[in-house]
Amino acid sequence: QEPDLAPDVAQERLRSAIFAAIEPSRSAPVNRALDICCSVGGGTLALLDWLERRAGGEAAPPVVEGLDLSPQMLAVARVRDPQGRIAAWHHAAAEASGLEGGAYDLITLQFVCHELPAEATRAVLREAARLLRPGGVIALVDQDPDSEVIRRLPAPIATLLKSTEPYLADYFGLDLPAALAEAGFSDVRREAADPRHRVLVARR
Repeated sequence: QEPDLAPDVAQERLRSAIFAAIEPSRSAPVNRALDICCSVGGGTLALLDWLERRAGGEAAPPVVEGLDLSPQMLAVARVRDPQGRIAAWHHAAAEASGLEGGAYDLITLQFVCHELPAEATRAVLREAARLLRPGGVIALVDQDPDSEVIRRLPAPIATLLKSTEPYLADYFGLDLPAALAEAGFSDVRREAADPRHRVLVARR
């Protein structure tokens, strides 16, 4: 309902809604966070900005890392982070990262799960559970299968969307809250980020 909404304003509004959805599940300080499947790092840098604002003047600033399987995407991410604000850009598979277990307070997967077969999503969630400290939080940001915007897409647009997203049917058919529980997470919460996307937040 906002045809004149500028892209940068829309992006800021979406990111703010994502982080507002995470906030109620995270009471302790976030000392170390990981953005899984970080792509070119836009969401990773936004995550760091939020955590720095959240930390205020604390002596130890939060450490944020990104992980992706694509070296090309990571190369772009490093260029977008010229000051090296992100502690590490890890080149690894999300389901077998090789990173230290129990090392993170917060893990995010931003617009990832709809790109994966259902079993791959389950494998990534198991790895995220391994990487999180007890009491740590995971946040999944993605399309909302219950969104009226998605449900009312005209047939040609829906067909075009499916043609470019080969695992979309897998994603829409996967009960993500149940998959989170199977991976060892609890206290699953759902919040709308905008009319098309949701945030699922859970504790380890």
